[in-house]
Amino acid sequence: MDTKDLYPTALQTRLIYPFFFKQRSMQQAVDALSQLKQKGRRGDVDVWEVMKKVPELYRQEVFSPAQRFLFADEDCDDCRYLRLNSGRANAWFKNHINVLLPINKKKNFSVKFSPKTGVELFLSPFGVGILSIALEVQLPDASTVDSLDEYKVFNYYLAQMRRKNTAPIFTFAHTLEDLKKADKERKIEERLGHASDKFQLYELCDYLLEGLKGDLELNPMQQQFSVYTVARFSRQVDFSKPEIRHQLGAFLSGMAQIEEVNHAGHIEGETLDIANQIMNTRHWSAVSYLGAAHFIADQGIEFDNQRQIIVMQKYFVPYLSAFYQRLILQRLLDNASLFAHKNLKNNKDKEVEKKQKDDFCQLHSELLNFSVTLDVQVFELK
Repeated sequence: MDTKDLYPTALQTRLIYPFFFKQRSMQQAVDALSQLKQKGRRGDVDVWEVMKKVPELYRQEVFSPAQRFLFADEDCDDCRYLRLNSGRANAWFKNHINVLLPINKKKNFSVKFSPKTGVELFLSPFGVGILSIALEVQLPDASTVDSLDEYKVFNYYLAQMRRKNTAPIFTFAHTLEDLKKADKERKIEERLGHASDKFQLYELCDYLLEGLKGDLELNPMQQQFSVYTVARFSRQVDFSKPEIRHQLGAFLSGMAQIEEVNHAGHIEGETLDIANQIMNTRHWSAVSYLGAAHFIADQGIEFDNQRQIIVMQKYFVPYLSAFYQRLILQRLLDNASLFAHKNLKNNKDKEVEKKQKDDFCQLHSELLNFSVTLDVQVFELK
């Protein structure tokens, strides 16, 4: 088999930005986010749309209790699912965007915001949220790529957010002369979609979530994106073959762990030291603390064109659920630690004592609620 047959033919990536906000303030949060508007041809346009229904692939084979935990529906209005307004998305991101990496490269990748998944916001009444930005990567011709490391490096830099020397620049400019015309002083919302402008993803995240700042206590959980990647391969790739797994194992591990440029990396041919599963002969997945990667391969049938969007959406739901659980548990542990720290000493003041009891009851209620939601999240993905 030609080495180039092992290079992906398509690549889609979700950049995931987890954060905390004020607990028990769901409606205030939604109201604040709904205040974000931008001028359109016919007046102000809402940037966020509060969705009544989630995409069909998010709901397939997910039991109703888990749906109530993850999304808003007719029976439960606690959780919220929002999408970037389709008109704004089309105005800002209808064309491919060049991605300039802060390292010397002969070529750069370009991306397009995925029209089928787009920019989404998941909010939980526990005071945790997840902003998801889905990108379709325009891959260079395989003949111009030196090794699989080039894809891995691109994946790593996409995940960088606020580090000045590592965060990539997104630009609509086609030439260096166009890029020099960019006005750095203009607000992010005025730069989006303009041919000579550039932006960084942290600016977009800050803008989209600005309604949660201040009283709603927006607090990012981490300083980089988590990455959920789906790479598509040709029909020559069959994961039941040991030689294929031998050649692609290090690549899968690197994509799932968002390995940096000079990372020592997985030992080629060894068993992966992160959680991974061969789902079938055409699907191999792995997950780590920072990200997840799914490798899928064509079979030469009509279903090949559907497989990537199914994995991007349907298989994302268990990952989303686990991410939610991790965030909520971290929030509860922080609350428990804070409660213990505040109440190490006995206090004879009855008002203070009452407040302590109320805080304890609230914390106990949250723990019970989380325990129940944890028990009902059952998925059967095929």
